Amino acid sequence: MIRPDSYPNSTPPSGDFPYGNYKDETAPGANDGTGLFKDQTMDLLQPWFNLMDKHSIVPSNAAETAIVSQTIEALMAEIALSCGNVDSMNANGNYTVSCENKNGFLILEAPLNAVTIVAGAGCDDGNRLTVINRTGGAVTVTAAAAITITAGEKLILFYDSDLASWNLLISSALFGGTNRFLGTTEATSSTTGATQCAGGISSQKNIHAGGKLRANSAEEASGASMVGGIATLGGIRADKNISAGGTIKNADVTEAASKDTGAIVTEGGIGVEKSVFAGLTGTFNGGSKRGAAGTVLLEKIIPIGDWNMDSTVFVPIAHGLGASYKKIRAIDAIIRNDADDRYQSIYRIEDFGDPLLVNGGIASWTSINIELIRRTGGFFDTPDFDSTSYNRGWVYILYEA
Repeated sequence: MIRPDSYPNSTPPSGDFPYGNYKDETAPGANDGTGLFKDQTMDLLQPWFNLMDKHSIVPSNAAETAIVSQTIEALMAEIALSCGNVDSMNANGNYTVSCENKNGFLILEAPLNAVTIVAGAGCDDGNRLTVINRTGGAVTVTAAAAITITAGEKLILFYDSDLASWNLLISSALFGGTNRFLGTTEATSSTTGATQCAGGISSQKNIHAGGKLRANSAEEASGASMVGGIATLGGIRADKNISAGGTIKNADVTEAASKDTGAIVTEGGIGVEKSVFAGLTGTFNGGSKRGAAGTVLLEKIIPIGDWNMDSTVFVPIAHGLGASYKKIRAIDAIIRNDADDRYQSIYRIEDFGDPLLVNGGIASWTSINIELIRRTGGFFDTPDFDSTSYNRGWVYILYEA
């Protein structure tokens, strides 16, 4: 383009006009203004003629008006080519997307409240339609799924030939907390702050969900009650940490009754290379194995219940192991006094001069009971241990699985 300051009688560059400016005559007939040159005129008009020719618009030789302007016609054609068609609707019904251009715009005007988007001919992957709601109210836009956009909200639809429609919907509300990937079965979801994906989410680094993060396949429908949780059929892999404020479950049918808050419940086991830290309780229903080739052992703790040790020499304690009584490998008992301020083993040594003279112990056990006994005249044969309706202590059993 020819700079204005290249012509005679022009003004030099300035802050407002960095390439100079044309100058008027100081008075009629002074001939000190910038002259009108052929090159100057064509330099200004030729870009518009080129744009008209690009869009097959033939100059009409009629002067431009505010109502009829071939210059505006050429400009709108260029906008449609690069940015897509710009259309508007003000009545409910179908809108057929023109796929000749890559991108398009649809302006929704009042009193419209429902629109169905239909794909036109020639659509391929990558076509996009931006829908802007200027109705002042909510409008339901339906492609393969339905989504309601509020006043002023923008909706971007991408065409995907694999799904055969304009059915990947992204709302501008994602910048306010919602990001939606809506397949047909998820159309009813309006969960604020949720990310819902029928095909999965892959992330090399972090995913942070303020609300719910779900992989919603049919097999996971029972996991939908996990508020704020992650339900996944294929598992969760973490190179570093998984932090669960509530419950992590491998939710097979056999685990349906588990409601342990903060628990990890798994039927197939948990394998760790280093350590497992349980802030509250670690439960192993299958027992614990002592050593690489050791025996699997189970533990049991049984309240003793009433035992007036001042008057009764021995009591039977039902262990409930049945035939497994033969697998008992260790037994001990804790005895507490009536004041509940002193605990000791039933094998308490009374006479330090004769350490073999203990005050009680385990007499024997059968398939039904474990028999606890105290020594007559010993430490437990006193009024300090005669209360009833009182748990005298506990029996601890270690036995093979």
